[in-house]
Amino acid sequence: GNYSSALDGLKNKFSGITNVAGQFGLALGGVALIRGAIKTISEFETAVADLSAVTGQEGKDLDFLKDKAIDFSKKYGESAANIATAFKLAGSARPELLKNGAAMADLTEKAIILSKASGDDVPTSIANLTGTLNAFELPASAAGKVMDILANASKEGAQEIPYLTEAFTKFGGVAANAGIDIAESAAAVEILGLKNPFPIMIKAMDM
Repeated sequence: GNYSSALDGLKNKFSGITNVAGQFGLALGGVALIRGAIKTISEFETAVADLSAVTGQEGKDLDFLKDKAIDFSKKYGESAANIATAFKLAGSARPELLKNGAAMADLTEKAIILSKASGDDVPTSIANLTGTLNAFELPASAAGKVMDILANASKEGAQEIPYLTEAFTKFGGVAANAGIDIAESAAAVEILGLKNPFPIMIKAMDM
């Protein structure tokens, strides 16, 4: 009787409170999403401004890189801001790319793919990729070949990518002048790495 009526009344009140709380929670969630989106856009615009300042890219050329950053973000799961920063790092490491947005984007994409294979972050992969290109005095167009060699050598051999690139900085120029290409050089580092602790190997190269 009275007890059942009172209980039903409490249930109805509680249901109303729950609905209001749920709507309030959804509203707060919506605000958080909006704030997150604004922060993401702001970070991207800041990264693009830095990219423009470093590379000198403006207008349609800068829009091309912005579009590429968004495309790569969707394709590889990296933030567009991080990719815009990666473009800047690639241009800083390879100045000839500063006037060639397509080549800059291509090298950066190779670095992103390398980062997925190696587990390194994108800036580290750009440093490894451009460092190897520089050591062997290779053009930026060879980035794909270098990416494959670094990734495959680290899987098949004894040394990880950072060890390979450090070794390349020690003897890459000498190897290139002697007609020894990067694939042969990577194999040599791997073979030496099986027999010698890497610090000893690097010390020997310095002698």
